[in-house]
Amino acid sequence: MFGSVLSSRDADVCGIPACMNKTSLLPPITMFSLHGNNVPFKGMAYLLQPPRGMHCYINLTTILHNYNFTQEPAVAILAIHCQRPFIIHMSEFVGDSLNHIWYYFQMQGCRTTYRSLNRLSTAVDLKTITLPSKAYIHTNGSDCLSSNKSIPECHAIYNVQSIWITHSYGYPEQDLVDLFRCADVFPNMTELTVTNMSLTELPPSIIRKIPNVQSLEISNCQLTLPPKDFPWTEQSVRLTGNLTMEQYFLEHYAKPFNIELDPNLYRRILNLNFNRISNLSNFLFKGHLQMIRLSGNGMIEIGSLTFRHLVGIQHIDVSLNKLRSVPEGLFLGLTSLRHIDLSSNDLESLPTKLFKDVTNVVHLNLANNSLEHLPNGVFSTLSHLQEIHLEHNKLVTIEAKSFLITSSTLTMLYFDSNPLRVVPDIVFYLRYLNTAYIRNTFISFNNLTEITSRVNWSRLTDAVIKSTSSANLDLNKPADTLRKVDLTGSAITTFWIQPNLTEFQHTFLLLLLRHFHFILDNNRITCDCNIITFSKWIHKLKRDGLLTGTEYFFTEWICMYPYELRGRRLLNVKPEETYCVTNVTNCPAECWCYKRSVSEVIIVDCRDRSLEALPSVLPDGRLDLWFHRNNISILENKAYLSRVRQLVLSYNNLEVIESSAISSLKNVMLFYLDSNLLAILPAQFRDMKTPLIMLKNNPFRCDCNTLWMKSWILNHQSRIPDWTEISCNSQNDDGKQFVSLPDKEFICVEDFDSVKHVITPVVSSSLSLAVFLVALGLLYIYRLEVKVLLYIYCGIHPFDKDKKGGKEKIDAVVIHGPGVTDWVMKNIVTYLEENAQHYVICEINRDFVAGFSYQENIVSIVRRSKRMILILSDEMTDTHDMFKVAWREAQLKIKEKRTNYVIVIGHNTPRKKLTNKELKRYLKRGRFVHTGEALLREKILYSMPNYKYTADNGGVRGLPNIRKCIQNTYDTDDKGEDEIQFDAFLAYGDTDRKFAVNALRADLEKNGYTLIIPDRDFPPGASKEENILEAVSRCHHTLFILSGEHLEDEWSLFTFRSAIEKSLRNKSNHLILLSALKEDMIIVDEEVKYHMKTQVGLDINSPWFWERLHKALPRKGEGQSQQIFLEDEKNVEELERIKLLKEKEKEEKEKEMERMKMFKEDADENEGKVKETERLKRKNGDSFLLHEKDIYNNEITDIDIKQIEGHESLLFRAKLKEIDIENEQEEGGGVPKEIKQKSSLQVTYV
Repeated sequence: MFGSVLSSRDADVCGIPACMNKTSLLPPITMFSLHGNNVPFKGMAYLLQPPRGMHCYINLTTILHNYNFTQEPAVAILAIHCQRPFIIHMSEFVGDSLNHIWYYFQMQGCRTTYRSLNRLSTAVDLKTITLPSKAYIHTNGSDCLSSNKSIPECHAIYNVQSIWITHSYGYPEQDLVDLFRCADVFPNMTELTVTNMSLTELPPSIIRKIPNVQSLEISNCQLTLPPKDFPWTEQSVRLTGNLTMEQYFLEHYAKPFNIELDPNLYRRILNLNFNRISNLSNFLFKGHLQMIRLSGNGMIEIGSLTFRHLVGIQHIDVSLNKLRSVPEGLFLGLTSLRHIDLSSNDLESLPTKLFKDVTNVVHLNLANNSLEHLPNGVFSTLSHLQEIHLEHNKLVTIEAKSFLITSSTLTMLYFDSNPLRVVPDIVFYLRYLNTAYIRNTFISFNNLTEITSRVNWSRLTDAVIKSTSSANLDLNKPADTLRKVDLTGSAITTFWIQPNLTEFQHTFLLLLLRHFHFILDNNRITCDCNIITFSKWIHKLKRDGLLTGTEYFFTEWICMYPYELRGRRLLNVKPEETYCVTNVTNCPAECWCYKRSVSEVIIVDCRDRSLEALPSVLPDGRLDLWFHRNNISILENKAYLSRVRQLVLSYNNLEVIESSAISSLKNVMLFYLDSNLLAILPAQFRDMKTPLIMLKNNPFRCDCNTLWMKSWILNHQSRIPDWTEISCNSQNDDGKQFVSLPDKEFICVEDFDSVKHVITPVVSSSLSLAVFLVALGLLYIYRLEVKVLLYIYCGIHPFDKDKKGGKEKIDAVVIHGPGVTDWVMKNIVTYLEENAQHYVICEINRDFVAGFSYQENIVSIVRRSKRMILILSDEMTDTHDMFKVAWREAQLKIKEKRTNYVIVIGHNTPRKKLTNKELKRYLKRGRFVHTGEALLREKILYSMPNYKYTADNGGVRGLPNIRKCIQNTYDTDDKGEDEIQFDAFLAYGDTDRKFAVNALRADLEKNGYTLIIPDRDFPPGASKEENILEAVSRCHHTLFILSGEHLEDEWSLFTFRSAIEKSLRNKSNHLILLSALKEDMIIVDEEVKYHMKTQVGLDINSPWFWERLHKALPRKGEGQSQQIFLEDEKNVEELERIKLLKEKEKEEKEKEMERMKMFKEDADENEGKVKETERLKRKNGDSFLLHEKDIYNNEITDIDIKQIEGHESLLFRAKLKEIDIENEQEEGGGVPKEIKQKSSLQVTYV
């Protein structure tokens, strides 16, 4: 993979090895031109790895020759990335100076020295030094590489024009005073960028030394006030050598900030983002600046004169602060201003004349505030405005009077997430509108006709018609380009227009459809009777030739409700398929009744109502009965059955169908009986003429009584679509296809006739036995109640008491669906934890570790628990995936002779609804408790482990570290530790920015976690993809705040998938979902839905949110704790590992005794003299040793480094002299990684 940049003769220089590298060419770009000609660009990237030790060197002569420079001026970049921290030295350049090459040097993950940079700067014209991550410049120190001693000490820094230094947590922080100490002034320095440093102010000595700086960026530091009197010069600085910035460079350097810049001059900016500048009420910025950025400072007040004395200012950013108001004169006189960002503050109102003087503004951002009203004319002076952001405010209405209606520049409107109820009029009045984003609002189309009276016709036609100066307006001409109105996630449920539209209304609505593209994704569009008028009107327009049928709304507007029409195109739904709610007599109170639009059939919708029987009476007229997913066990004959057209009884507990009921169903056209408990059908089925019958998933017997069903099914296959899925449930034929079973196997076994064969005289003598057996049977049936009462009142726990002790530290794990959490916590968890036994309970929604799958949590906890409390409910039945995982693990526990391991509780779920055969077999021993039973808590308590709680065992009882349990079970300890510098990367959308940047960031940083926040930490200029991949790579975890809007962004999905990939690769809980979903939010992406279903996430509104978040986020460097493994005595592999470690420790002690003996003999020889040694650290198995060379006689010995670091042994004292031990950790160990070469060890023998 790696190849040396050096020739073989340069392999080693004075003991410093050559760096190994992987080289790649950077793609050519056009950054600058000279006298109208493009300046060539050449870039090379080196991925370096030292062959050994912590030092290596690169040969500048070889590297610079690889560029193949000519005599023409050129721009060159050298980008160096080190796989792990070490020091790079640069050799002397041999050849003619390349002063016509403007050189950019970037270093990441490495360190270098002043002396090496000096060698580089004498070879080329070094203009820029960039240290974006984990990089450092050593200002002291030397090397043995040859060097021109006439070069000034800081020649490189003296001539450089731009320096960018980003401090990385856990690495040394560059001392700016020390960096600039070697000269009194640096006149060429024009751009200085420092990030993530502990600066509380810019040292005055630095200010004096860089008087000509044009761009000063000090972000994510701790400044409380801006640097004094910046800018320190009013003189603009031209690019060196008469260079001119080309369009590509300007696209990154100026245009993203809406700055108009002379391409021959450096930009003049002050960036103080994410410091601690909280009050600027009395601070005045002065001088010539083009951009000032103050985002994320927690600012609460700003003065009306704060920006008044700035000259040429074009960009002001005070976003992500805590401003509740701004003074009216804040922007007074700033006529050159083009970009204003006031987003993510707490603004409640805007002064009417706030923007009076800033007529040249092209970008205005007021998003994420608390604005409730916009004053008339507040934006009317912004004649050059192109884009305005008002999303995430509290605006109920947005009046056109607030805007410049005649604007010829305004193309983008952002009104998302406001409580709007109608589309703002301004959307229809802007002639050059491109897109209006009005997502996640309360806008509906419940009365489309209303828009024709609200929106001004004249202004609408002025906006959409090419020319209104002609007397003959062509209103029917389609638009060249549709204006997009994005109403995603709004409250649009139907399309209602009044019948018999007037000619004006007809023309008005048609004009809107011709010129505006209404995007209606993620709306709860209900295709009911209310759409009929609109649908007929559209189809008439198509028949009349006014529409072609290829318009976007024919394909894009999709039904979401009712369920049977979900996914259908709205304009393809036929009127006879629609229905609406109706108010009719005898509609069951717990059900809904609808009337079909054309046939007027009454639909009685009683789905999911837990009904146990059909209602006695129903509305008059023809009926469609939807009774699926209830608890109906008998289909009885009812008077209304003769009027039934559809009868759907799927997913009930139907066991019996009365013959008279079948006879009454003479007009039924659709009869669904699938997924019930039917063993046989009434013979009257043979006479039914029903066109559609469903019968699958019933436990039909295959005996002589059902043989007729086989021929009946085969003769009516077209009427029974699921005939191939009908199966037998007889003892010997379980699961076989019903119609494929041979006739001869449909056999009835005659029952034994007890009356006929039992001798009459025995009856009398058996009465007493019968009485005894009845009593015994009652005792058996109610055995649990009896044992519970004995336990409560007598303290007796007969037959099934646990053995004393117990290796598992968790008394019970509680598994249930999320909908019953409150009930479970109140009635089970709290009761058990506060009981005298003080049970240790692990509850699924409180204690499971986020980021790991439910399966990983369940498997790890079950193996460490004495009981499982399994709560079945409507949302978690015995067919649910969660149940299957829990039950599979529980069965392994049961097979270990823990026969009483599972306590099954039915919450509104009767025992007869259970279908899992293993579970039903287990419950025959009386392990099922229903929540409606008496003595519920007592029965649960009786089934729990029983032991005496004492102060001795009470002091250590508590949940173990479940995260470590999972890591131990699945071997999922964090990988890639050397790449990790941060605890968490926060990924969020605009909706959740306040929560992420304020609440979440504040809590995590307060608790010592290090974070990457996109708004704060993503370096400008890099692509989004690079920033995201870098953040995911450098963090232990990605905290992905899940909201519907966030998931619509392609970069959010990219973040999600990158984090998932790392989770799978490292087998860790890297990705943690923080749920911020609205109740009605719909997740479209299948990957996200699957992840939410299988992985444990965090609900921001949960009372345990912060506690669970901290448990899921161990800080960097937190090692594996052996305690958790020692607690689990069943973990044989771990105990075996610890045993081996102890044996190894014993061997090391024996070796130490041998070394002691050696030292004593050596001490006798040297008579207690001090012994000077040279040493080199080396690794020996799991121990790190110092390789010691005796100065006296060149003998080599090894001393354990732990003894040397300040410890004393019985026979010698060790002292370190001139040694620098760094805090960095070696992979797999906790000892210093680097010991500098110039150090000595004194060993005094005693």
